[in-house]
Parts: sequence; C-alpha cells; structure tokens
Amino acid sequence: MKKEETFLKTQPGKDDFSHLLADRLLTQMSDKQRIGKLKEVFLFAAQNNNDPTARETLIQIERAYQEMSRKFNDLVMTDFTDYLMGIYWLMPDTEIRADTAQGTRSYSTMLQTKFWILGKIASEWRPDYMNTKITEESIRAFRFLIAAFKPLRKETWPNQRSGESEFEFKARDRWVSKEEKEKILEMLRGQDDRFKPEELEFWMAQPHLPYEFERILAIARTRKGDQELWRKDIQNAKLVAPFRPGERTEAAINFLLCFGDIIAGIDRKVQELLKQMKASGWVGSEKIGGSEYVLGDVEIDNYFTLFKISLKIKVESVHPEDLVRDNFGRARRHIEKCLIENAAHQIILNMSGGETEIQLSETFSGKDYKD
Repeated sequence: MKKEETFLKTQPGKDDFSHLLADRLLTQMSDKQRIGKLKEVFLFAAQNNNDPTARETLIQIERAYQEMSRKFNDLVMTDFTDYLMGIYWLMPDTEIRADTAQGTRSYSTMLQTKFWILGKIASEWRPDYMNTKITEESIRAFRFLIAAFKPLRKETWPNQRSGESEFEFKARDRWVSKEEKEKILEMLRGQDDRFKPEELEFWMAQPHLPYEFERILAIARTRKGDQELWRKDIQNAKLVAPFRPGERTEAAINFLLCFGDIIAGIDRKVQELLKQMKASGWVGSEKIGGSEYVLGDVEIDNYFTLFKISLKIKVESVHPEDLVRDNFGRARRHIEKCLIENAAHQIILNMSGGETEIQLSETFSGKDYKD
C-alpha cells in the first residue's frame, strides 16, 4: 500500500493523537482553508505567550504558502511577507517580571517568534548574493527593520514625521527589548557585506536611520571600498568644506545638490566636445585641410561662469605655422557645431605652439549660431 503524502508528514506509528489529528484535518483542507486555520492557531498561541508553538505554526504557515506558490505563482510568497509585516506589530511587546530566589527578574516575551519573523524580513532586504538590485520590496524590508529597532516614543509624537514609513507609524510607542535590538543589529551585520559601497550609501541615506544602523553600514562601506573610496571621500570633503554643510540650512544644501547637477551636466557637454575633437582619427591629420582631428593637448582651461568656458590647446613645436592655423580652424568647426545645440554658452579658444610659437585666440558665442 502506497504511503499517503500528508501536510505535516506524520509517522502514524510514532506520533501522538494531537499531531495525527492536526495532520489529518490540515491535509483535507484546501490551500486557502489551511492557511486560514493555521493563522488562527498562531494568533491563539501568541495571545497566550506560547512562544515555541507560535514559532512552529509560522513555519507551517510558510510551508502552506510555498505549496500554494508552486501551484500558482511566486507572488504568493509576497503575501506571506506582507502577513509577517502585519502580525509582528500584534505580538506582545511587554516586559514580564518574575520573583526568583535571587530577586525580581525581568524577561522579554515571544523572542523565538519575533526573531524568526525578523530573520525572514531581513532576508527580504537582500534575498541572495547575486541580486544587487534595490527594489520596492527591499526598501520596505529595511524600513521595517528601522521601525522595529527604534520606535518613536509617545512624548515626541508629531502627527507624522517627514519620510516616515507605514511601519514606523505602526511601531510608535512600542517597547523593544535589549535582545531584540541586539538580534536586529546581528542580522544587519550578517547582510551588509553583500552590498557594494554605492548601494550602502543608498541605505545610509534612508530617513530616520538609527545611529547604530549608520555605524554598521559606514564600517561596511569603508571595508568594501578600500583605498579608492577613502580617497574619494577626502576629495568630496575638500569640495564641500568651503560651504560648511553643518552650518547651512536644508534648503541651501538641496540647492547645492541641484547646482552640482547643473555643473556636472555642462561639464559632460564640454568633455563631449573635447572627445569629438579627437574622434576623427590620424589619417591626414598633419595635412592642411586633410582632417577634422585637432592636434595637440586639448584641455578645459577655466570655467569663468556656468556658461563661459575657456579651452586651451598646446600644439607641438614640430608643426609649421600654417598647420597650426589649419588646426585652429578644425577646433573652431567643432566648437561651432557644439554651440548650435547650446546657444547660451560662450567658449573662448586659446591655441599656441608650433615652430613659430604662434598664439591664436577667439571667442565664440552660442547666440551667433541660433536660428
């Protein structure tokens, strides 16, 4: 006789009556009925502080979702994560005091179950080592951990903080035990090495990040970034030092960020111009009228304003004066083409060198090329 496949995979010759009965009832139910009944059992166990039973029931609820997922689609498991994110706030967050021979002792309730839920949600922050993409699901998981670690106290409640997540609102005035905090930080350390420095920067920029989170992520970022990262940090610090960010308002800092984007955008356009000057190849480049390749070292000499830029070109001394003048014409044509698309710009071109050490200069205004 073929052995029947049951939900709890019982061993009739060994399991007790209650286990056999539960298995028989759950096996005969549909997927949705089974999940619903297990959720009822979980709530009953949680309300009665039965930590081992509540944790085991969650494991079985996950199995039920997995079975349904195989029959339908993977989105079913998203429903399970949403369920965990909802029931966590229903868990008792009180501290129980008990009298012992050594005196009154305090201990937290339902830690096994809470740790299991937190572990599942922490894994959603970074599901696997190959997946580095930041998703809506990973952001929700991270914000959940923030809320679970450091709820806002009642005496400091505003109506709602700027950038506050749904979880932080639900967590308000909850009591969090030392054990829970330590476990969350342990989970954070267990995941942080999976991220690249720039990804860690994204998580460090999340609103209302606890200092303990920031410290762990900052250490991980430094560890992953090596010398290249700290050199970049020093350079960035030098750039913003005159601005004195600690003394500026948030509005001024936001303006600086927008202004920085504008400068970077303009610089990219000028760099593209320099790239085009060198893009035509060497064929005929040393013949007058034979190429659009610009000879010599081409560099951005100065930004007088956002829209007034100076370019400097130094030509080698081996070239005759006529070729230097022809080279100036090549550079002019590249600049004129650029200014057709950027009418507000003004570019000053300075060229020197060649056998006669000739110096040529001209200012080009984008408005002259506007239709």
